Amino acid sequence: MERTLDTGLENLDRFMVFNLGKDVYALSLTDVKEVIGFGAVTPVPNAPPYFKGVLNLRDHVISIVDLGQKLRGAEIKSAERAIIVLDVPSHHIGILVDGVESVIKADKDMMQPPPVTTDQKSECVRGIIREQQRLILLLDINEALSLQTLTALHKSVA
Repeated sequence: MERTLDTGLENLDRFMVFNLGKDVYALSLTDVKEVIGFGAVTPVPNAPPYFKGVLNLRDHVISIVDLGQKLRGAEIKSAERAIIVLDVPSHHIGILVDGVESVIKADKDMMQPPPVTTDQKSECVRGIIREQQRLILLLDINEALSLQTLTALHKSVA
């Protein structure tokens, strides 16, 4: 079954590019609130392994998810790790990544539909951006974190 680009994708032209290990991903810039360095995180008891805990950011409690561990099972340990604070309605959430590269502008010709796979985890890939000689996986962060995850995180810090 061939997958096609999400209908709203053509209108999104700026993306934040980041790394999880050697893999390169991108998020729509509209999903990003800010990027901060990895700092002191307060662990939450009985949380899933990918949930690193919470931190205080300008009087807001931010839930931190290790995206590498959530998607690939590999914990983020890079010296250049960063937290991308997301602009998700009703949730204060940050994703821990190995590093943030840049913001790119991608036109429609640079985008390809997501790959067809049998793995449900790959459903979080909205498409592929071809930039020069590399392929960047365009992540649907809402699908990657899943609504169930966001709700569970929200309850654990409430």
